Amino acid sequence: GAFVKAAPANGAGLQSTSTSLSWSASAGVADYEYCLDTTNNAACDTAWLSTSGAQAIAIGGLNPGTTYYWQIRGTSPGAPPTYANGVSTDFWSFTTPVAPPGSFGKSAPANGAVGQANTPPLTWNASAGATSYEYCVDTVNNNICDSTWSSAGSALNAVFNGAVGTTYYWQVRATNAGSTLTYADGAPGSFW
Repeated sequence: GAFVKAAPANGAGLQSTSTSLSWSASAGVADYEYCLDTTNNAACDTAWLSTSGAQAIAIGGLNPGTTYYWQIRGTSPGAPPTYANGVSTDFWSFTTPVAPPGSFGKSAPANGAVGQANTPPLTWNASAGATSYEYCVDTVNNNICDSTWSSAGSALNAVFNGAVGTTYYWQVRATNAGSTLTYADGAPGSFW
């Protein structure tokens, strides 16, 4: 019998690298088979895999930043397969998010440093996969950026113009092509 795909929706973005495919029931089906592919050619270039009759299948280990194409078919002994949405070529797609930049830390000035120049260079380590960095310098000790995030581009440092006798708090974040953020020292609130 006819049946349709349910989730993830066609063209869905930001799907987890461990996701589930689901579909409606097909009358008279003995088993369902799914095809998951990374080639957009309306054909199964990998293999049709059994779901043991289940109407959903959990898929893990997907690659980040990848578009996947999927189709389902119902099978019964001695009968041709019935494809979800009525056509064998009706592959739906979903995309997994780009992996966040790797962890990294701030280097100088050290946390709690005193007697710094009015224009101390802020420095940090590289973050794998980062395309740019932003830094925040604040005068409020509440572990959030109350001022603005300033771009450092791809540089691993920035020069800050401060005032004598003022305590400043600073944090850095890395971003990648997918606009995913990673904060220095593991957390948005890890201000030095």
